[in-house]
Amino acid sequence: MSTSPAPRAARLYLIGACLLGGLLIWGGLLQRITGAYFDLGLLTPVAAWLSAAGLSALDVGWPMIVLGSTLIGSGFGVYIGRRWAWQMAMVASGLALIYLWPGAVIGVIGLTLLSSSTLRAFCIQ
Repeated sequence: MSTSPAPRAARLYLIGACLLGGLLIWGGLLQRITGAYFDLGLLTPVAAWLSAAGLSALDVGWPMIVLGSTLIGSGFGVYIGRRWAWQMAMVASGLALIYLWPGAVIGVIGLTLLSSSTLRAFCIQ
């Protein structure tokens, strides 16, 4: 754990992780509570991919909630400089790439920020 103030990359990752995490949690809860798939139109082709695989779009509600919670939790952990959070953030950002397009954009940005030498040094000392 670092005692120095969080670098700018950590703050940027926290913002992106909270935005995407909140979107995923909201979409997953909407699916589980109302039975409606949260769709951003052409931005989320996941429903077509799932139906091609023989699954329903509603089958991704819990994974969306878990991934969104992981992104938010790891974002705050990275912000305070925890080593476990950096590792979990790398995994969560990689998994976010599956959720096109918002997830791919924020996932690539997150992986880039997490791979920067300043943020890596801040979390892994």
